[in-house]
Amino acid sequence: MSKPRCGSCTLMIPLRRWGAAFGSTKTIEDCFEKCVDKAEATGSALLTVGHSPTEAVLLRLCGDVAKVSYMFRLNDEALSDVLLAKHDGSLRAALESVLGGTLPDAAWEQTTVGVSAGGLGIRESKSVALPAFLASRVASLPHVHEMAVHLEQAGLASSAGVMAAFDKRTEDAAANLATSLGSIAGEELIVCLEESAKSARENWSALFANEGQQPGESHARGRPGARDLVADDADDDMEHPDAKAPGGMQRVQKRILATVDQQRYAKITKDLYVEGDFRALHRLNDLGHKDADHIWLWALNQKQRASAGRRRVC
Repeated sequence: MSKPRCGSCTLMIPLRRWGAAFGSTKTIEDCFEKCVDKAEATGSALLTVGHSPTEAVLLRLCGDVAKVSYMFRLNDEALSDVLLAKHDGSLRAALESVLGGTLPDAAWEQTTVGVSAGGLGIRESKSVALPAFLASRVASLPHVHEMAVHLEQAGLASSAGVMAAFDKRTEDAAANLATSLGSIAGEELIVCLEESAKSARENWSALFANEGQQPGESHARGRPGARDLVADDADDDMEHPDAKAPGGMQRVQKRILATVDQQRYAKITKDLYVEGDFRALHRLNDLGHKDADHIWLWALNQKQRASAGRRRVC
């Protein structure tokens, strides 16, 4: 019987835990491709609603990277550009169907940045994969360290060795993303990651502070109630202007994406200036202004449109 090769951390046989695949690159890509196919099927189903504003909102909520984000959080280099392009191509085709026409490349680029940066927040996989992976690593760092200590106590592994491997993979991903952003935005990203890591450690310690417990002990009294585990309506869409601040990993990912969006926004505005498309440039500057209100994007019926109109006037 084939067994895992612990020394190289490569599995000889496919393994699935908690809905994710572990093993060779091919095993992971096969699992990811199935997720992409499901996302494509979901996008096709959303187009049958028959109401374009609703279809656009639903496409952002459950038709963009929502179906594949879990895979992004677990993998970085194992996902090929071909599969990422396949996902983004089907997403773009779905949005073009909603809008009733083909999107120029520049329009698609603007569409995929956050709403606060002048886009529609319909995220494509190539711009979310690394931020999602890094957010997962940073937010889970204290927990991983605690598990590494337990492994060493059980005589299964060196805590220092586990953390060195974990940190290296995280640092490599951070370096790749920072390099792609350029020097200024890259430095902002590193600061964001350092601050988020510090916050994650503080939150981890706070989980046990009131009970005088150490991480890993039972803390049933400190667990959130059932109502705390169910998101309010305002939290369903993190692009919504009134969305409450997310917690944990989602908070870190939102901060990273905000840094990425700033760089992409700067690039789009520069391209428009070079092309001499000042009308589009002024429009994007208005949409990306810090005081701009984007609530109208969620106005799906007459009552909501009237409310959005009053809010814009105020």
